[in-house]
Amino acid sequence: MNKHEIRRLREAQNLMSRELAARMGVSPARISVLERDEQKGAVTLKMMARAAEALGCEFVYQLVPKAKKSSKPRLKLHMDDNRERLDGRMRTVLEKP
Repeated sequence: MNKHEIRRLREAQNLMSRELAARMGVSPARISVLERDEQKGAVTLKMMARAAEALGCEFVYQLVPKAKKSSKPRLKLHMDDNRERLDGRMRTVLEKP
């Protein structure tokens, strides 16, 4: 993933930091911190999920084994399908290879 994904998506939608902040319910200064944290690799999953929702995106966090395919299921986390409330809840989906 690009280390500037939030900023790239925000700019692609011609959004100012204050507009994204309003969508997320945070201060404009928090957007600056969010984008800087993402660049440093210090952003939280909760904030990534909130930013994705505010940018009209789906946030997917996925762990993929580096080694050859295993018979063990892979773990994927998706945002809860209930789009009316964003409280950071996630559901776990097990996928068989």
